[in-house]
Amino acid sequence: MSQVESETQEKKGRIVGPLIGIALSILGGVGGYAVVGMDALGIFSQNTSMHTPAEITGLELEYAYVPLPMMIVPMGSVLDGRQLRFQGQVEAKPENAGKVEAMIPRLVDVFQDYLRALSVEDLDRSAALMHIRSQLLFRARLVVGEEEVSDFLIMEFVLN
Repeated sequence: MSQVESETQEKKGRIVGPLIGIALSILGGVGGYAVVGMDALGIFSQNTSMHTPAEITGLELEYAYVPLPMMIVPMGSVLDGRQLRFQGQVEAKPENAGKVEAMIPRLVDVFQDYLRALSVEDLDRSAALMHIRSQLLFRARLVVGEEEVSDFLIMEFVLN
């Protein structure tokens, strides 16, 4: 008899554990909906009196984006036939956009020299695009000026 009772208690133990887990999951879902879905705390309500980042910091966030012409750069040996199609934009303050535009031929020359020096293996690394972007930003600041260039944006980067 004790063996039959112990078997029924084992079956109850197997059933009670998952039921408690399911009940807690349901309660958690209901609680999450109550806070987020119904916005009980008021933290997700749309407040029209919010300030823009420029108002908070007191800085103007206007930039001019100077596009560079499309560059097609051969990668590896000529026999490989691989090429990199690249296009970028230089981010500058609006008052410096004219100076950046005047330096576009020199920027293209410097960028093509750098991109030609890259190998296909350099592009296979996990952080290759970030490294290339930082190198191009460094070179743009060398050519145009540290204060004139805010950032460099890669718009197209395709290896054929």
